[in-house]
Amino acid sequence: MLELVLMPRRTGLPGQALMDLVCPEARVRAATFLSEKRRSEVLWSRVLLGRLLADYPQAVVMEQPPRSPALTGVPFTQTCISHTHTWVGVAVSDKTVGIDLEVMNPTRVSESLFTRLFPKRHWDASGNTVLDFYRFFGMYEAAVKMNVPFVCESDVPYVGKSAEAPCRVRFFGDGETLLTLVSAEDEPVTLRCFDADPQGLTLTERRQSPFAPLPAAC
Repeated sequence: MLELVLMPRRTGLPGQALMDLVCPEARVRAATFLSEKRRSEVLWSRVLLGRLLADYPQAVVMEQPPRSPALTGVPFTQTCISHTHTWVGVAVSDKTVGIDLEVMNPTRVSESLFTRLFPKRHWDASGNTVLDFYRFFGMYEAAVKMNVPFVCESDVPYVGKSAEAPCRVRFFGDGETLLTLVSAEDEPVTLRCFDADPQGLTLTERRQSPFAPLPAAC
């Protein structure tokens, strides 16, 4: 299984009702951060993880910084967390998985930045340098979280230890934010989006996700 949940980023902290979804270890870890922004990131991502685990009362969440939490007592053990200025996301799977969320800023992408990070021939061949920059960057970030290589020197960049058996890479976008999803195997993905009420007390699932699939080829 591969499931991904997202919610718009919040600036405040979750209310008590949602804090009940957060494991004690995560609460203790969040309390060590001086920055409320950092505490908010940790706690809201764990609220989403707790929502994913709501049907598994036997689930045990173990914090393992700087990595995403580990799980026991459930049929999936792998997690990955990402957040940006617009969204927070959590993925769970029974196989290694990596996600990355990036706000696509066209003014940031230049030839000098692109070619400092990735081979120039990809800039020359690109039909959309902004999208390709963020796709490459998302693949790199996801690969780091999965502890596998991101290879961009090849004609077709890939994540994995072998070009013959690369990881599956998928992209989704809402018009502003790029979601990169990398999975060790090609498996169906369930993507759901939630909203928190203004007081941060409840989560409500949207009927439709604003994220639509984007072309996979870079």
